[in-house]
Amino acid sequence: MRKHHKRTYKLMAVLLCLSILFASGSAYAAEEDAKDKTDGSSQTQTESEKETPKVDQGRIDELQDQLNDLKAKQDALQQEIDNAKTERDKKLAEKKQLDSQISLIRQEISVLSEKIGALEDKITATEENITVTQENINRKEENISQNYELFKQRLKAMYMRGEASSLGLILGADSFYDFLTKSEVVKRITEQDKELIENLKTDKAELEEDKASLEKDMESLDAAKSEVESDKADLSAKKKDLDNKVAQTQKEIDYISQLEQQYLDNQATIKKQMDAASAEISQIIQNAQNNGSGQGGEFVGGEFRWPLPGFSNITSYYGWRFNHTDFHTGIDISGGGVYGAPIVAANDGTVIKANLTYVDGVGYGKYVLIDHGGGYSTLYAHTSSIAVSEGQKVSRGDTIAYVGSTGWSTGAHLHFEIRVGGSHTNPLPYLQG
Repeated sequence: MRKHHKRTYKLMAVLLCLSILFASGSAYAAEEDAKDKTDGSSQTQTESEKETPKVDQGRIDELQDQLNDLKAKQDALQQEIDNAKTERDKKLAEKKQLDSQISLIRQEISVLSEKIGALEDKITATEENITVTQENINRKEENISQNYELFKQRLKAMYMRGEASSLGLILGADSFYDFLTKSEVVKRITEQDKELIENLKTDKAELEEDKASLEKDMESLDAAKSEVESDKADLSAKKKDLDNKVAQTQKEIDYISQLEQQYLDNQATIKKQMDAASAEISQIIQNAQNNGSGQGGEFVGGEFRWPLPGFSNITSYYGWRFNHTDFHTGIDISGGGVYGAPIVAANDGTVIKANLTYVDGVGYGKYVLIDHGGGYSTLYAHTSSIAVSEGQKVSRGDTIAYVGSTGWSTGAHLHFEIRVGGSHTNPLPYLQG
């Protein structure tokens, strides 16, 4: 019995020691396991921190403020340019109207010149007629004088023959023409005297007609001269007024053109400043991407999936466009009803930029940049809203944003880029159909 109890006590002691030893080992193992888990978690956290490249957001915000200010100035200048163009077009329309008036006035000048020429010819002819008429008058007056002398000689002969009554009539007449009307004398003169008197009457009538014609010609000449002078005065006034209007309009057009050129020069300067700011933002992002590309894990490989499910229309391809004035660094995908459509990650990766601030008409607008490791990254631009945040892990096909038209965009579409080593490349060879 005693031996049996002793064995029992020994066995219980051994079991107790084994139990204590096992418990100590288990506690140590648990402690080591917990330590391993803590170290592993810390290492995982450190690796996770290394996987997400850091972006100098402060500098980006500063540059974005500069872009906002420059864009406001650009918009103001564009308004000035539009106003200048409107005013210039208005002045050009006025000048066009003046040119039309010039054409009409030139036609009028031509008509007036012909009229002036005709009037001058008429004046010359009238002056010649006046000269001829005056010469005829002089000759007729000379003929009358000669006939009168002959008639006096006849009267003298009558007196010498004793015909005193005829002399009394002559002396009693108020004038020579009064004498001619005396019927008593007419009855007593010979037929030869009658013929002579008739000739005198005819000469007198012709003289009166010539005088009347001369006076009429003189009146016509005066009227013609007045008309010519009036036409010349009107023509001179029209030419002067037209010259003043043309000169003033051209002066205004030149001034507006100078203003427009100044505005364009200022706008070009602002555009360079905006491009520089945008380029610096892109460089900051690229540097961050390059610094983190070796730490973001290995590239999963394989093809990239199409980033805009349900829409396959490419509206602008990678490469030069607009007659080699602009290089397109990606592809534009669009289609009917595309606005608000979900955009998915083309491959697994880490979001290194989810940009929400933008300037209308400048740059990518709202965009997402994903690092896929191995130097590969993808960019999704002009979105209306973003569904991910910086540092977030995404899987192939996850929704990351929605189609919009922010930034420099003329309509709703997705601008998609694939970058290798930070440099853009044609994405089509990498995309899965």
